[in-house]
Amino acid sequence: MEFDALALILKRLYHKYLIPLFVIDDTGHIIIPQHSDWTIDYLNQDDLTFPSNQMVFFYEDRDFFFCTFHCTFAHHKHCQVLVGPCGVLGTRSDTFTFHDHDYLAGVHYAKETQQAFVAFIELLYALLTGQVLNEDQHKWNYRNRSITAHTETMLTDNLYNRRSEDPFLDSFEFEKRYVEAVRRNESEKIEWLFQKANYTYNSELSHNKIEHLKYKYSGLITILTRVSVNEGVPVNQAYSLSDSLIQKLQKIHTIPECMSHIKETSLLFMALIHDFPYAETNFLVRDLLNYIDAHIYERITLKDLAASVQKHPTHITAEFKKALGQTVHTYINQKKVAEAKHLLLFTDKSYKEIANLLNFSSQSHFIQIFKQFENLTPLAFKNKHVTTIF
Repeated sequence: MEFDALALILKRLYHKYLIPLFVIDDTGHIIIPQHSDWTIDYLNQDDLTFPSNQMVFFYEDRDFFFCTFHCTFAHHKHCQVLVGPCGVLGTRSDTFTFHDHDYLAGVHYAKETQQAFVAFIELLYALLTGQVLNEDQHKWNYRNRSITAHTETMLTDNLYNRRSEDPFLDSFEFEKRYVEAVRRNESEKIEWLFQKANYTYNSELSHNKIEHLKYKYSGLITILTRVSVNEGVPVNQAYSLSDSLIQKLQKIHTIPECMSHIKETSLLFMALIHDFPYAETNFLVRDLLNYIDAHIYERITLKDLAASVQKHPTHITAEFKKALGQTVHTYINQKKVAEAKHLLLFTDKSYKEIANLLNFSSQSHFIQIFKQFENLTPLAFKNKHVTTIF
């Protein structure tokens, strides 16, 4: 690929993703972007180490991600690529100060999750090196993190115990297979895994056996909750189930009861994951779906959605339509009507109260939207279905 064409592609990538990136030659000069006002002193920070060949160094501090790796071009050998700063999504900092200038989040740089930042690096690495980046090439460096002497001592002791008793590999294998069985909806594998659980999942977290099992179980719930969100389940749904299951642990006092509860949990998470049809959507759209689910009782505007993911409204509109095949506005109305149906059937609230609860502009607007999806007015829907249910 011609160098000028590559420079243009990288420029367009920056305009789309707002993640700054620089290509530096072996003399220390920035060759992409050309005529950059960033200078080499920014790139010579002690903690931005020049990586070895084939390795990709990731850096994370309280507010920003960075990344650096090797690449070569026809007329530029041994170049270094530096990516960043990319803001950490959810942090308060909205500026990056450099040479007495403030670079603003959403204007000069984006905020992303760690997963989304890594996905961008994988794309960039494949483009510049012609190779696929593997996880074993990742090296993460975390700044400003410390570990107390007490925790370090416990870490050393536990590491020694795991090496000498060797329960780790079995425990790890159990968790990996268990989570995969839940994710794939393979209920027949759950029984087999639980037969192994008594002698593989045995690292001691408490001297009390039932408390030990509860600790392990809480960890599984945490893993399954995150897997559910990654598979497309709205955050509120996943964490509500997680909270309910952990609260129930207080009423469990025997090992058989706890094991039975863990099996029930497996089935509930499998059902939850496979109830949601948007598991394959990209991270941006998942974040939008989670926001809509969490704010369904509020008035949700395109501006609100764009602000929640720190992207331009036009961008999220296009991405949403491409992923779901419908507009953001249609999807929000669909979700509000689904919530209205639940309220009509399982509460004593009138359709007028529900219209206010779901923040429709008026009762007539609520009726109009409801009829679009159900071909019935809210009152006619309730009269038709309530007698069937009860």
